[in-house]
Amino acid sequence: MVDLSGAEWRKSSQSGSNACVEVAFVEGRVAVRDSKDRGGPVLGFTAHEWAEFVGAARNGDFELPVPKAVSLPRRAGLTPMTSGQ
Repeated sequence: MVDLSGAEWRKSSQSGSNACVEVAFVEGRVAVRDSKDRGGPVLGFTAHEWAEFVGAARNGDFELPVPKAVSLPRRAGLTPMTSGQ
């Protein structure tokens, strides 16, 4: 188990104030935690695992596909709602 008591946690300057993770480099490993739950669980990665993750994120490998518009069938007797109704 890695001792995190002396860890220097940091987060991206681009992260804003919500939904962030913090990263610390400790004993040759990379520790990651939720910035809103600093006492919560910490994930640990090797330097190689972290480099692979960061590279994949930069490459867009985790981007979600944009959903296509879905046309729903009209039902008899129903009329579409418009804004203001």
